[in-house]
Amino acid sequence: MTVDTSPADDSTVGTGADTPSSSTADAREAAVLAAVSEAEAVLAQRFGSAVSLVDAEDLEGSGPATVVRARVASASFALPRTLVIKHYPGEPSAGQDDSFAREAASYQLFTALSAADRTCPEILAHSADRRVLVIDDLGKAPTLADKLRGSDARAAETALLSWARSLGRIHCSTANRDADFHALLRRLGKAGPASSGQSDGQVVPAPEPPDAVTAVPALLHEVLGVETAPEVLAVAERAAEQARSAAFRAFSPVDLWPDNNLVTGEGVRFLDFERGRVRSALVDAAHLLVPFVSGPEPLALRRG
Repeated sequence: MTVDTSPADDSTVGTGADTPSSSTADAREAAVLAAVSEAEAVLAQRFGSAVSLVDAEDLEGSGPATVVRARVASASFALPRTLVIKHYPGEPSAGQDDSFAREAASYQLFTALSAADRTCPEILAHSADRRVLVIDDLGKAPTLADKLRGSDARAAETALLSWARSLGRIHCSTANRDADFHALLRRLGKAGPASSGQSDGQVVPAPEPPDAVTAVPALLHEVLGVETAPEVLAVAERAAEQARSAAFRAFSPVDLWPDNNLVTGEGVRFLDFERGRVRSALVDAAHLLVPFVSGPEPLALRRG
C-alpha cells in the first residue's frame, strides 16, 4: 500500500474517511472471503463433511471471477494440500454470455477424460447456485508467457512446442463431443435459444470464420477504403468452407493467450475456460502460424 506523505487537508484530518485505495482493498478482501466461504460450502456438500480452508491468496484473475488459492487446513477425506477457487458472484445479464457456465462445463468435460488426456486441472466441486468452482492447484509453475519473455531461447522454443502438443491433444480428445459439451451446459441450467442449430445454453454465439469472410471485406472498404482482391477473397472462402466442416470441430479454450497456460513437468496445462466452446479447430491452428493473434500482445515466429 502506498503511503501519502504530502500535507493533509485540514478538512479531512481525523474524519476516518476511506481512501479509494483502502476501499478497493476492502472490496477485494470481502470478495476473497466470500469465495472461500462458498468453496467450503460446496466442498462440504460434495463430500458430506466440513472442510476448513485457510491462508487465502488473491490470485487477481483478469476475468469476471474472483480467483483464490487456499490451503486445506482440515478435512475428513483426502484432498490436495492447496486448492484454487473461482467464484462468479454476479449473474449474467439477459443475452450475455455466462462465463461460469462455460468454465464449469469445460472442466467437467475434461475431468471425465482419462488423466493422460486431461490438459487442465481437475474439477473437485462446483455449484451452479453458488456460482463457484473448486479445482486442483497446479502450483506456482511459470506461464508460457514467462518462458517466451525470458532470456532462454531454447526454453521458450521447448515450451511453445509443448503448448502446441497440448492444444492438439485437446482437439483429439474432444473431437465429435459437441453433444456432451452442450448437455453439460444445459445441466447447469443455462439452456436457451439454439444458435447455429445447436443448443449452446445462454450464450452469445462466437464469430466463426465464414462470418469473417462475409464481414471483413465490407469493413475494410468502409473503414480503410481498401478493396479486397478477388484472389484473396477466393482463398479466404476456401478456408471458410473447410471451417464449416463438422470433421474439424473440437473443443477450444478460445483464450489461447500465453499467460493462460502453465508450463509443468507433464507439459503445458490450460487454465481459463471462461469462453470455452466447441468450434472449428482450424481457428486454433491459425495460432500456430501467427501465435496468439487474438491476444493483446500477438507474437511472431522467426522464419523457419
